[in-house]
Amino acid sequence: MLAGCLVGLAVMLLHNWLPLVSYREAGQNTLPYMFAVDSEQYLAMAQGRVSEVQSPFSKRFLYPWLVRMAAGNGRLPLGTAAMTLNFASWCLLACCLAAALESFGGNPWLAVLFLATPFPLESLLLGYMPDLFVTALTALFFLLLARRRERWAMAVLLVSFLARESTLLLCVMSAGIGFLRRCKTMAYGSLAVLAGGVVAGAWFLRLGQPNIHHLPDLGYMALKVPYNFLHNVFGITIWSNVHLDFGEPVVRWSLPHLLQFGADREIGLIFGKRPPAETFLHLFTIFGFAPILLWHWRGRIAQVRLWPAAVQLAFFYGLVMYPLATALGAWTGRLIGYAWPLFWLAGPCVFKLPGLKARPAEAAFLALCYLLVAWLPGCSGFWLASDNYPPLLLFIPVLYALALRSVARTETLSCQDCSGGL
Repeated sequence: MLAGCLVGLAVMLLHNWLPLVSYREAGQNTLPYMFAVDSEQYLAMAQGRVSEVQSPFSKRFLYPWLVRMAAGNGRLPLGTAAMTLNFASWCLLACCLAAALESFGGNPWLAVLFLATPFPLESLLLGYMPDLFVTALTALFFLLLARRRERWAMAVLLVSFLARESTLLLCVMSAGIGFLRRCKTMAYGSLAVLAGGVVAGAWFLRLGQPNIHHLPDLGYMALKVPYNFLHNVFGITIWSNVHLDFGEPVVRWSLPHLLQFGADREIGLIFGKRPPAETFLHLFTIFGFAPILLWHWRGRIAQVRLWPAAVQLAFFYGLVMYPLATALGAWTGRLIGYAWPLFWLAGPCVFKLPGLKARPAEAAFLALCYLLVAWLPGCSGFWLASDNYPPLLLFIPVLYALALRSVARTETLSCQDCSGGL
């Protein structure tokens, strides 16, 4: 969709004047923006320094390799090649999202509304990171499923897995839906992608450095879940001697020799109220006021057996990812955003009521509320300071209430129209 592509192009041109990527390095005004160790690891891979890259970044070899190939073949600087590839991913996402919405029976113009929010736009400016590339491939995957091109969808799913291993959950959910619907291509194809992706990731993992704790990869990934859950939801950070940059712990203990499996020798606890506040705000602003509509229209979930396979997968994958993302990493804003199929694909298609048509004024008001909720945290300066809780954030529940009231009024007017005004 041309309009969605133009939104991305405008943001790239005006990036220094928008409240996006507030955590970028001081004085950095050129694209692509860098984000701490994450961007540095991907840049190292794009430069061919894979042996210096830590796990689990070394498993995500595909996108940096494409950046390196684009730079070499096009004789471009790495940064220019990364932004070119990232913008191509943006255009693919815009087109596939609009086409998938149309295939699902939704309004394709909603793609412009969804893409004009901070979560996807932030990914556009972080050109060295594979997030937007994976999001675009996921949108293509759902579009192919909607059009009953299961084999091509499995091929796209494999490419997505090679770019980022978080595709694992989508593979598992896709296999489950495939078995329930007796679609062998979808069921066994997803399992084959899962196996192939894991094997490829394990092979490339050997080319780089071990993780920061020097733990076996499986144990490291398993321990990340409770660690991040405690940090993001309860504000309890488990400190260790390999994370001296976290600050001084309130309490600390020396690990017994039997428990010293990796590089950790001491652990401690740090308490803070900021991480839970950030997690809560991400959960209820990344997708505008859509979470309240999910709850408002929860009764329609009973019709799950009537939904097409692609809509079922988009719904259940997003429904699992949305709360699970709070335990997958420290960058909750990006991880919660992985639940986008629930809100951008399944939501507009599954939860529309029979005969429900918003009048132009109501539709414009709802779109405005959606964008305001998504942009308020950044515009208020909430992400800029650890002790900053701007009063402007109080407008978010007000916008939620106004949006819900507008939806209820639209439902009432639609019912009156259907019943002849009685």
